Amino acid sequence: MKTIITWLKRAAMLSVAAAFFAAGLGANAATGLTLNDGDTLTGVYEDYEITIAAGATVTLDGATITRASDNAAVVQTLGDATIILAEGSENSVAHTQTSGYGGAGISPAVGHTLTIDGTGSLTVQGGWGAAGIGATRTRGRAAAISSSRAAR
Repeated sequence: MKTIITWLKRAAMLSVAAAFFAAGLGANAATGLTLNDGDTLTGVYEDYEITIAAGATVTLDGATITRASDNAAVVQTLGDATIILAEGSENSVAHTQTSGYGGAGISPAVGHTLTIDGTGSLTVQGGWGAAGIGATRTRGRAAAISSSRAAR
């Protein structure tokens, strides 16, 4: 009886581990989240990879997003996209990897435009050797970035 219970426990642990890795949630993988048109992001997201859908306008309202697990961008767009900074909000995007090749903070899709607008603030930091907003080591960029406000 003890052998059967031990085997069942091992089988359950293996199936949980298989589901975990099949979902892309390996030990070093960031948690993924896709933002669609009209979505608002608030709060703290530690070790996240945020994707903004093509054509989406999303709002950051007091969002803090970090990633440290690999050299991919913290936030990437799949096409033209707009980020609105909610009035009076303080937002930050940071890749915190300090060795190897870190990813960009925000990486617009190749050949597309990322527009950042609104009256809130946004601080963006790329990982080691990477842009705050722009290219990543593994995903080169030729994108346009526009804003109705001057950078500070």
